[in-house]
Amino acid sequence: MAYHDAGDLAGFTVLTVTAAVPEPASTLLLVVALAAGHAARRPRRPMR
Repeated sequence: MAYHDAGDLAGFTVLTVTAAVPEPASTLLLVVALAAGHAARRPRRPMR
C-alpha cells in the first residue's frame, strides 16, 4: 500500500507487485552451464 495525497477520498492505493518466474528451459540452461563450469574446473586425474 502507498499513501498519496492527490485529492482522492481515501488517500491510499493498492499496489500489486508481480515477480517474474523463470521458464523451465531457462532453469535447465542454467543447470547445464553450472555443471559444465564445474566439469571444466575439476582437476583431471592422469591416465595410468
